[in-house]
Amino acid sequence: MSPVQGVPATASRVMEALAIYRFLTPEQLSKELGVGAYSYLRQKVLPKLVKQKLIKSINHGPKAGPYSYYLTKKSAKSIATHQGVPLDTVNFPKGNSIDYGNELEHRTAIVSSHISFLKWAESEDLKIDYFHPDFENFKQQGTGGHATSLAQVRCKHVSFLADAIFRFSHKGKHRLCFLEIHHTTTPRNIAKKLDLHVTAIYENVAEKQFQHPTLNFVLSVHWRKSTMETTMKYMMKISDFEEFIPLFHFNTIDQIKQDFSQGWKMANRETSPLFLP
Repeated sequence: MSPVQGVPATASRVMEALAIYRFLTPEQLSKELGVGAYSYLRQKVLPKLVKQKLIKSINHGPKAGPYSYYLTKKSAKSIATHQGVPLDTVNFPKGNSIDYGNELEHRTAIVSSHISFLKWAESEDLKIDYFHPDFENFKQQGTGGHATSLAQVRCKHVSFLADAIFRFSHKGKHRLCFLEIHHTTTPRNIAKKLDLHVTAIYENVAEKQFQHPTLNFVLSVHWRKSTMETTMKYMMKISDFEEFIPLFHFNTIDQIKQDFSQGWKMANRETSPLFLP
Protein backbone atom coordinates (compact mmCIF):
# COMPACT_ATOMS: atom_id res chain seq x y z
CA MET A 1 0.00 0.00 0.00
CA SER A 2 1.24 3.50 -0.83
CA PRO A 3 2.13 5.82 2.09
CA VAL A 4 -0.40 8.19 3.64
CA GLN A 5 -0.33 11.41 1.62
CA GLY A 6 2.34 13.84 2.79
CA VAL A 7 3.91 11.33 5.19
CA PRO A 8 7.21 9.45 4.61
CA ALA A 9 6.92 5.70 4.10
CA THR A 10 8.17 4.56 7.53
CA ALA A 11 6.06 7.13 9.37
CA SER A 12 3.05 6.02 7.32
CA ARG A 13 3.65 2.41 8.37
CA VAL A 14 3.75 3.52 12.01
CA MET A 15 0.41 5.29 11.65
CA GLU A 16 -1.22 2.37 9.86
CA ALA A 17 0.05 -0.07 12.50
CA LEU A 18 -1.39 2.12 15.27
CA ALA A 19 -4.71 2.17 13.42
CA ILE A 20 -4.83 -1.60 13.85
CA TYR A 21 -3.33 -2.16 17.31
CA ARG A 22 -4.18 1.20 18.99
CA PHE A 23 -1.14 1.26 21.32
CA LEU A 24 2.42 0.29 20.41
CA THR A 25 5.89 0.62 21.91
CA PRO A 26 9.00 1.27 19.77
CA GLU A 27 10.11 -2.30 20.48
CA GLN A 28 6.84 -3.72 19.14
CA LEU A 29 7.01 -1.52 16.05
CA SER A 30 10.59 -2.60 15.37
CA LYS A 31 10.95 -6.22 16.52
CA GLU A 32 7.40 -7.56 16.20
CA LEU A 33 6.13 -5.60 13.19
CA GLY A 34 9.37 -4.85 11.34
CA VAL A 35 8.45 -1.22 10.67
CA GLY A 36 12.03 0.01 11.04
CA ALA A 37 15.17 -0.13 13.16
CA TYR A 38 14.53 0.55 16.86
CA SER A 39 16.96 3.47 17.19
CA TYR A 40 15.71 5.07 13.97
CA LEU A 41 12.10 4.88 15.11
CA ARG A 42 12.85 6.06 18.65
CA GLN A 43 15.13 8.93 17.71
CA LYS A 44 13.78 10.12 14.35
CA VAL A 45 10.38 8.86 13.20
CA LEU A 46 8.33 8.86 16.39
CA PRO A 47 9.45 12.27 17.75
CA LYS A 48 8.69 13.87 14.38
CA LEU A 49 5.19 12.34 14.28
CA VAL A 50 4.56 13.61 17.82
CA LYS A 51 5.76 17.09 16.82
CA GLN A 52 3.38 17.03 13.84
CA LYS A 53 0.56 16.02 16.21
CA LEU A 54 -0.09 12.86 14.19
CA ILE A 55 0.56 10.63 17.21
CA LYS A 56 0.76 11.11 20.96
CA SER A 57 3.04 9.45 23.50
CA ILE A 58 2.53 8.06 26.97
CA ASN A 59 5.53 8.30 29.30
CA HIS A 60 5.48 5.28 31.61
CA GLY A 61 8.37 6.56 33.71
CA PRO A 62 11.98 5.39 34.06
CA LYS A 63 11.06 2.22 36.00
CA ALA A 64 8.18 1.13 33.78
CA GLY A 65 10.00 1.09 30.47
CA PRO A 66 9.55 2.79 27.08
CA TYR A 67 6.98 5.23 25.82
CA SER A 68 3.82 3.96 24.16
CA TYR A 69 2.25 5.71 21.19
CA TYR A 70 -1.26 6.10 19.79
CA LEU A 71 -3.00 7.94 16.96
CA THR A 72 -4.54 11.37 17.20
CA LYS A 73 -7.82 12.26 15.55
CA LYS A 74 -5.84 14.28 13.01
CA SER A 75 -3.90 11.24 11.82
CA ALA A 76 -7.01 9.03 11.98
CA LYS A 77 -8.66 11.40 9.51
CA SER A 78 -5.62 11.16 7.22
CA ILE A 79 -5.72 7.36 7.30
CA ALA A 80 -9.49 7.28 6.72
CA THR A 81 -9.06 9.51 3.66
CA HIS A 82 -6.10 7.46 2.42
CA GLN A 83 -7.94 4.15 2.78
CA GLY A 84 -11.31 5.51 1.64
CA VAL A 85 -13.11 4.39 4.79
CA PRO A 86 -15.29 6.18 7.38
CA LEU A 87 -13.45 7.82 10.27
CA ASP A 88 -15.26 5.69 12.84
CA THR A 89 -13.64 2.55 11.38
CA VAL A 90 -10.13 3.82 12.20
CA ASN A 91 -8.98 2.95 15.72
CA PHE A 92 -7.71 5.89 17.70
CA PRO A 93 -7.98 5.81 21.51
CA LYS A 94 -10.31 8.17 23.30
CA GLY A 95 -11.19 8.90 26.91
CA ASN A 96 -10.34 6.44 29.67
CA SER A 97 -8.91 3.83 27.27
CA ILE A 98 -5.73 5.92 27.04
CA ASP A 99 -4.95 5.51 30.74
CA TYR A 100 -2.69 2.50 31.34
CA GLY A 101 -2.45 2.92 35.08
CA ASN A 102 -0.04 0.20 36.25
CA GLU A 103 -1.01 -2.14 33.40
CA LEU A 104 1.83 -1.47 30.97
CA GLU A 105 3.12 -5.07 30.77
CA HIS A 106 -0.38 -6.49 30.66
CA ARG A 107 -1.64 -4.22 27.89
CA THR A 108 1.59 -4.65 25.93
CA ALA A 109 1.08 -8.43 26.13
CA ILE A 110 -2.47 -8.09 24.78
CA VAL A 111 -1.17 -6.08 21.83
CA SER A 112 1.68 -8.55 21.21
CA SER A 113 -0.85 -11.38 21.20
CA HIS A 114 -2.92 -9.46 18.66
CA ILE A 115 0.16 -8.94 16.47
CA SER A 116 1.12 -12.61 16.60
CA PHE A 117 -2.46 -13.74 15.95
CA LEU A 118 -2.74 -11.55 12.83
CA LYS A 119 0.61 -12.84 11.54
CA TRP A 120 -0.61 -16.42 11.90
CA ALA A 121 -4.01 -15.62 10.40
CA GLU A 122 -2.34 -13.99 7.39
CA SER A 123 -0.03 -16.97 6.90
CA GLU A 124 -3.04 -19.32 6.91
CA ASP A 125 -5.19 -16.99 4.77
CA LEU A 126 -7.90 -16.87 7.43
CA LYS A 127 -10.87 -14.54 7.58
CA ILE A 128 -10.99 -12.39 10.71
CA ASP A 129 -14.37 -11.03 11.72
CA TYR A 130 -13.07 -8.89 14.60
CA PHE A 131 -10.52 -8.61 17.41
CA HIS A 132 -11.70 -6.51 20.37
CA PRO A 133 -9.19 -5.87 23.19
CA ASP A 134 -10.52 -4.85 26.59
CA PHE A 135 -9.51 -1.22 25.97
CA GLU A 136 -11.72 -0.90 22.89
CA ASN A 137 -14.98 0.81 23.84
CA PHE A 138 -18.31 1.61 22.26
CA LYS A 139 -21.01 4.01 23.44
CA GLN A 140 -24.27 2.41 24.43
CA GLN A 141 -27.51 4.02 23.35
CA GLY A 142 -29.69 5.37 26.11
CA THR A 143 -26.87 5.53 28.68
CA GLY A 144 -25.84 9.14 28.26
CA GLY A 145 -22.91 8.20 26.06
CA HIS A 146 -21.47 5.79 28.64
CA ALA A 147 -18.60 3.78 27.12
CA THR A 148 -18.58 0.01 27.54
CA SER A 149 -15.78 -2.33 26.57
CA LEU A 150 -16.40 -4.57 23.59
CA ALA A 151 -14.69 -7.33 25.61
CA GLN A 152 -17.34 -7.20 28.34
CA VAL A 153 -18.91 -10.60 29.05
CA ARG A 154 -22.40 -10.47 30.56
CA CYS A 155 -23.78 -13.50 32.40
CA LYS A 156 -27.07 -13.69 34.29
CA HIS A 157 -25.62 -12.86 37.70
CA VAL A 158 -22.12 -11.60 36.94
CA SER A 159 -20.34 -9.43 34.38
CA PHE A 160 -16.61 -9.44 33.71
CA LEU A 161 -13.96 -8.29 31.23
CA ALA A 162 -12.02 -10.63 29.02
CA ASP A 163 -8.66 -9.28 27.86
CA ALA A 164 -9.79 -9.67 24.26
CA ILE A 165 -12.58 -11.29 22.26
CA PHE A 166 -12.05 -12.27 18.65
CA ARG A 167 -13.68 -14.35 15.94
CA PHE A 168 -12.22 -15.91 12.81
CA SER A 169 -12.84 -18.63 10.25
CA HIS A 170 -10.59 -21.69 10.38
CA LYS A 171 -10.99 -25.07 8.68
CA GLY A 172 -14.35 -23.95 7.35
CA LYS A 173 -15.69 -23.10 10.79
CA HIS A 174 -16.23 -19.81 12.62
CA ARG A 175 -14.46 -19.75 15.97
CA LEU A 176 -15.08 -17.33 18.81
CA CYS A 177 -12.28 -16.96 21.36
CA PHE A 178 -12.11 -15.19 24.72
CA LEU A 179 -8.49 -14.32 25.56
CA GLU A 180 -7.17 -14.00 29.11
CA ILE A 181 -3.59 -12.93 29.81
CA HIS A 182 -2.76 -13.50 33.45
CA HIS A 183 -0.25 -10.99 34.76
CA THR A 184 -0.13 -12.75 38.11
CA THR A 185 1.60 -15.78 39.57
CA THR A 186 -1.31 -16.92 41.77
CA PRO A 187 -2.87 -19.97 40.07
CA ARG A 188 -5.79 -20.14 42.51
CA ASN A 189 -6.91 -16.60 41.56
CA ILE A 190 -6.40 -17.33 37.87
CA ALA A 191 -8.58 -20.41 38.18
CA LYS A 192 -11.31 -18.32 39.84
CA LYS A 193 -11.30 -15.95 36.84
CA LEU A 194 -11.41 -18.86 34.42
CA ASP A 195 -14.31 -20.36 36.37
CA LEU A 196 -16.31 -17.27 35.36
CA HIS A 197 -15.77 -18.36 31.78
CA VAL A 198 -17.18 -21.78 32.66
CA THR A 199 -20.33 -19.96 33.81
CA ALA A 200 -20.42 -17.92 30.58
CA ILE A 201 -20.12 -21.07 28.46
CA TYR A 202 -22.77 -22.85 30.54
CA GLU A 203 -25.14 -19.91 29.95
CA ASN A 204 -24.27 -19.90 26.23
CA VAL A 205 -23.11 -16.28 26.21
CA ALA A 206 -21.53 -16.90 22.80
CA GLU A 207 -24.94 -17.09 21.17
CA LYS A 208 -26.92 -14.78 23.44
CA GLN A 209 -24.46 -11.88 23.45
CA PHE A 210 -22.24 -12.42 20.41
CA GLN A 211 -24.70 -14.13 18.03
CA HIS A 212 -22.24 -16.99 17.59
CA PRO A 213 -23.94 -20.35 16.91
CA THR A 214 -21.46 -22.57 18.79
CA LEU A 215 -19.73 -22.46 22.16
CA ASN A 216 -16.67 -20.20 22.49
CA PHE A 217 -13.10 -21.15 23.34
CA VAL A 218 -11.15 -19.68 26.27
CA LEU A 219 -7.43 -18.95 25.78
CA SER A 220 -5.47 -18.71 29.02
CA VAL A 221 -2.02 -17.14 28.56
CA HIS A 222 0.60 -17.05 31.34
CA TRP A 223 3.90 -15.31 32.13
CA ARG A 224 5.37 -18.51 33.58
CA LYS A 225 5.03 -22.13 32.48
CA SER A 226 4.95 -23.28 36.12
CA THR A 227 2.00 -20.98 36.85
CA MET A 228 0.20 -22.29 33.77
CA GLU A 229 0.67 -25.91 34.80
CA THR A 230 -0.54 -25.31 38.36
CA THR A 231 -3.57 -23.42 37.04
CA MET A 232 -4.39 -26.38 34.80
CA LYS A 233 -4.40 -28.62 37.91
CA TYR A 234 -6.78 -26.26 39.69
CA MET A 235 -9.10 -26.24 36.69
CA MET A 236 -9.28 -30.02 36.67
CA LYS A 237 -10.53 -29.89 40.28
CA ILE A 238 -13.53 -27.70 39.40
CA SER A 239 -16.80 -29.59 39.65
CA ASP A 240 -18.09 -30.77 36.25
CA PHE A 241 -15.16 -29.12 34.44
CA GLU A 242 -14.37 -32.30 32.55
CA GLU A 243 -17.02 -31.62 29.92
CA PHE A 244 -15.47 -28.18 29.28
CA ILE A 245 -11.89 -29.40 28.78
CA PRO A 246 -11.96 -29.09 24.94
CA LEU A 247 -12.96 -25.42 25.25
CA PHE A 248 -10.07 -24.24 27.49
CA HIS A 249 -6.57 -23.87 26.08
CA PHE A 250 -3.36 -22.82 27.85
CA ASN A 251 -0.08 -21.25 26.71
CA THR A 252 2.72 -18.84 27.72
CA ILE A 253 3.19 -15.29 26.49
CA ASP A 254 6.71 -16.05 25.23
CA GLN A 255 5.37 -18.84 23.02
CA ILE A 256 2.51 -16.64 21.82
CA LYS A 257 4.96 -13.97 20.68
CA GLN A 258 7.08 -16.55 18.86
CA ASP A 259 4.24 -18.39 17.10
CA PHE A 260 0.58 -17.96 17.99
CA SER A 261 -0.45 -21.39 16.71
CA GLN A 262 2.06 -23.49 18.67
CA GLY A 263 2.34 -24.71 22.26
CA TRP A 264 -1.33 -24.82 23.27
CA LYS A 265 -2.34 -27.37 25.91
CA MET A 266 -5.65 -28.40 27.42
CA ALA A 267 -6.10 -28.67 31.19
CA ASN A 268 -5.62 -32.45 31.03
CA ARG A 269 -2.14 -31.76 29.52
CA GLU A 270 -3.06 -33.05 26.09
CA THR A 271 -1.90 -31.05 23.06
CA SER A 272 -4.60 -28.68 21.86
CA PRO A 273 -5.56 -29.06 18.19
CA LEU A 274 -7.28 -25.66 18.12
CA PHE A 275 -4.77 -23.79 15.94
CA LEU A 276 -2.92 -26.66 14.30
CA PRO A 277 -3.07 -27.14 10.49
